[in-house]
Amino acid sequence: MNGIVLDVNMSGYLLLFPRMFEALGLFEVWASYSIELLRVADLGLPDEASDRLVWNLCRSRNLILLTDNRNNDGPDSLEATLAEQTEFDFLPVLTIANKQKFHRERSYALTASSSLLDVLADIARGEYRGSGRLYIPKKPGH
Repeated sequence: MNGIVLDVNMSGYLLLFPRMFEALGLFEVWASYSIELLRVADLGLPDEASDRLVWNLCRSRNLILLTDNRNNDGPDSLEATLAEQTEFDFLPVLTIANKQKFHRERSYALTASSSLLDVLADIARGEYRGSGRLYIPKKPGH
């Protein structure tokens, strides 16, 4: 994985994740991954680019896409794209399960940030490829 792309709905959290890792005392762990946080615009795409276009570009560049909870609202939606295009070796899409709670509740944001680091470690070990979408924070036992 070469980086994490925060979709348009998550781009405002670009600086928040490193602060959460610092608050957890896990910034060194995060830094050891050498993963760049990017926005859709950093890929050269406009904010209104379709989910399909963003996902395909992330896929081709070995980037993880981080989203909020998205709906299946058409043939170019992320859900429709994943249903059509998930293959065994693709990196998963990571989805913050409850963006409003992440924004409002520090304890939830810390739990989600810790879960994100856990998932990134698992992905680095080769887990979750081809799994489509993973929700952050992970539910116990997943």
